Amino acid sequence: QFAFLVEYCGANALRRLVGDKNPVGVSFLPILARFAKAMVAVFILIAVLAVMGVEVMGLLAGLGIGGVAVAFAAQKTIENLFGAVSIAGDRPFAVGDYVTIDEISGTVEDIGMRSVRIRTMPRTLVTIPNGMVMATKITNFQVRDRIIFNPTLTIAYGATSDQLAYIIDEIKRMLLADERVHPEVQRVRFK
Repeated sequence: QFAFLVEYCGANALRRLVGDKNPVGVSFLPILARFAKAMVAVFILIAVLAVMGVEVMGLLAGLGIGGVAVAFAAQKTIENLFGAVSIAGDRPFAVGDYVTIDEISGTVEDIGMRSVRIRTMPRTLVTIPNGMVMATKITNFQVRDRIIFNPTLTIAYGATSDQLAYIIDEIKRMLLADERVHPEVQRVRFK
């Protein structure tokens, strides 16, 4: 009952802390709650063994050596968990952002404890381990403040120089009138 109380209070406190708006933070809650429950159970077990007269320090030293072996076996899993923590801390992207990770472009559909899922333009679902995500370059197109618009318009060869000047002036006027176009970087040229 004590472990349940610790898990319940800790999970609710963490839920209030991260809020429901942060999908990565919310996804950590079940794992943190299980970890807290396991830690409370281990501490209670150690306390009971110490009261019974068992040599706890020798037991803990043996667990330390076993823990090193488990850590080597679970190296990739731990790398992906730390990658998930890095993604949650850095927030280089969010669910719904259009990104390029390791030359894979698409919309982020899910950020999990082990991997990130990206839906590509051909509608395939690519799963990238979190450790690899944080070890490579990430380009997030969602957070751009501007996008270059560089179209080429073709004009009939029979156009006169007055017509060309008129077209260039009209395009400049249209760009100046549109509030979505940045006023300092407008260039309209005849090539």
